[in-house]
Amino acid sequence: MDIIKLNLGCGHLIIPDAINCDIIKLKAVDLILDLNYCLPFKNNSIDEIICFEVLEHVDNLIGTVRELHRILKTDRLLKIKVPHFTYFGAIADPTHKRQFSWFTFDYFLASHRKNYYFDFGFSSIQKKLLFYQSQTKERYFLWNIPIEYAFNKIPRVYEGSFLKIFPAFMLSVILRK
Repeated sequence: MDIIKLNLGCGHLIIPDAINCDIIKLKAVDLILDLNYCLPFKNNSIDEIICFEVLEHVDNLIGTVRELHRILKTDRLLKIKVPHFTYFGAIADPTHKRQFSWFTFDYFLASHRKNYYFDFGFSSIQKKLLFYQSQTKERYFLWNIPIEYAFNKIPRVYEGSFLKIFPAFMLSVILRK
């Protein structure tokens, strides 16, 4: 049985063993797909979903995450990377429709105290704040290595205090259905 992996909003980040989807027909895009509408996949039919730097662009985050939950098989992973709200690009990019905090995706857990807003829920979550380290040569900050380690231990202190003067680049989230 084949494993079906979706790379949603892929842009130029093509994953060889995935169905690479984007709203724009780029060179290696396999499927044109608008995440603002119902997705053309059966319930519980997808083994893995990758959404790197795409959810900040959707009109209806809750509706999109509901659709991703619907098509994802039980006990499988939804992998997400979104800009953290402290990163200047999170608010500078006019195509971004929202910002994300460490706690944003917690609401999509079945066990979250406010999950009653939703008719779906993921079973578990893993999160990590990502700070510029070696993603690009022009943004290499050696001090971000210990900062990333420390702030992932105390995210509530980081987001609620002056410590966010050290901006996080991305928030990486893995939700398990």
